Amino acid sequence: MIDRLLETLQTKLNSRRVADPDTLRRLTKRYTPKPASTPQQSPLDYIQRIALPGGKPYNLAQHNDLTAIAEDDARIVIVRKAAQKGVTEMMIRLQFYLARRGYSAAYFLRSRAYMRLLVQSRVEPVIAANKELLDALMPADDEEESDRKVPRKYRLADNVTLKRLYGATLLYMGLQSEADVRSFPLDAVFADEVETLKPELADALQERLYHSALKWERWFSQPTAVGYGIDERFQLTDQRHQLFTCDSCRAEFMLEESFPHCLGYLKDDDSPLPLGEGSGARATYLCPRCHKPFNPLAARWRWVAKYPSRSSDAHGYHLTQLYSHTMTPDEVARLYRLSLTSPNRMERFYNSVLGLPYAGGDTQPIHPDKLAYHNYPLAPINPDAPRYAGVDVGDTLSLVVIEMGDGNAWYVAAIEELQGPNKWDDLRQILQNLRVQSVGVNAMPYKDSAKKLLRDLAPRIGGAIIYDASDDAKPSAGQEDAEFGDPVPRLVYPRTELMDATVSALLSHAVHLPPRHMRETERLLKHLQNYIVERDAQGNRRYARGREDHLGRALDYALLIARSDARYIPPTALTPDNFYLPLRLEPRIL
Repeated sequence: MIDRLLETLQTKLNSRRVADPDTLRRLTKRYTPKPASTPQQSPLDYIQRIALPGGKPYNLAQHNDLTAIAEDDARIVIVRKAAQKGVTEMMIRLQFYLARRGYSAAYFLRSRAYMRLLVQSRVEPVIAANKELLDALMPADDEEESDRKVPRKYRLADNVTLKRLYGATLLYMGLQSEADVRSFPLDAVFADEVETLKPELADALQERLYHSALKWERWFSQPTAVGYGIDERFQLTDQRHQLFTCDSCRAEFMLEESFPHCLGYLKDDDSPLPLGEGSGARATYLCPRCHKPFNPLAARWRWVAKYPSRSSDAHGYHLTQLYSHTMTPDEVARLYRLSLTSPNRMERFYNSVLGLPYAGGDTQPIHPDKLAYHNYPLAPINPDAPRYAGVDVGDTLSLVVIEMGDGNAWYVAAIEELQGPNKWDDLRQILQNLRVQSVGVNAMPYKDSAKKLLRDLAPRIGGAIIYDASDDAKPSAGQEDAEFGDPVPRLVYPRTELMDATVSALLSHAVHLPPRHMRETERLLKHLQNYIVERDAQGNRRYARGREDHLGRALDYALLIARSDARYIPPTALTPDNFYLPLRLEPRIL
């Protein structure tokens, strides 16, 4: 009886297996790419073989400053560029070229919406215009298409964010979260519009390449601010620029670094005039040495690295619209004259025409030349003057101390960066030695240590723990741990508003920095220049996070604690109105 039941069960299992192979075949069928019919081509030959949408040939005859970038096989290539230089079009083709060699690559923009526009307007039309790419796309299974029982999202048909080309995987992703970074192992990453990417997410892209032997990184963007985004990465490369040679005097120069001295006007008799004296004349480029008319498109030039010793690590290329088949000297001169009318226009001219970052505009408001400096060394300048300190907390404790100087301006009197196991003890000792009246300490990430410092300093030194609030919050004051009988004053302040107050104080010379040649001053300036203004998807203005701005934030907290003067105003009496006292308030001295 048992044997008969087993035999019946086995028969049913076998009959089930008869159907399984067909189901498995349809669900697991894979595309086997056809071997290339032509020998391996150089990247330049390949990308020029891929036609433009509509079938027009693509070539770099009018973008010959891109040929070296296309053929560069360095692991890391950084392109700091002016607007509309054709780099995106070329990089899309380079991604196809890597797929032809069997490498998977991902192309990143700041959001999925922008990426969808790029794919639908620039990637898919190129694929549709080239039979080779259409044939290389992984086809959908006919049986799979006809069997509607298989959910659409599981079909092997092509979609917007993922292309299977030549058997390799190409991804097109908006870089909006950690999940966008961690999802896939890759051989190459292409990061477009680097200025708009979140720095912490952009840095994590390299982790996707750890398994690969290729490890290609291609970063390209217009710059905005000095030391930020694409410029930060470009500064770490060998920094290649186009070096032109004047046929008249044999001088060698870079156009963007010679501007505006390389731009002038020609009268009707072709004699040159300086820029600004060309009423009715036509603009032209001039040799900055001999001032003879100069045509960059017809001149001899070559790529030259400023720092050739770095060439083994990363190659950097700078592209400018001063070398262009489409932008004439007259257009450049018109835009430059317009840029002289406002800092915002000057910033845009630097970024989009010269391809250079700009400091001192809306994006990067702090420029060293716009600030005031006192002539005293770092130390208590006036032993009787009131002093206030700000501390930004992290693995390094960043300290800035200010004291009242001449003309009711605040003088920066101390700048310290403390590390090591005894850093909190060292900080306490410095504050006691400088006899500061109050200290503002950033709460995070070591809140317990910050509160312990304030308790140890009390009652001789007052202070408060400070929280950065969201921009839609209102300033507030209160106490922490009051229910335990050991309260610590607490201040909460909107981050953007607090940083704006510091920028305003610096630019209005209400704060004077130490002598500019000092190492500590240079460190503080570097951190202040990392106050980079950006806008979110709704257009709201804010300062970029994740930058090395710790000494600047310490100055924020020092100015805030000086305005609120937490030692002499009981925490319960602190209201938002106290925070809006004039920056140059007269401190109260015991």
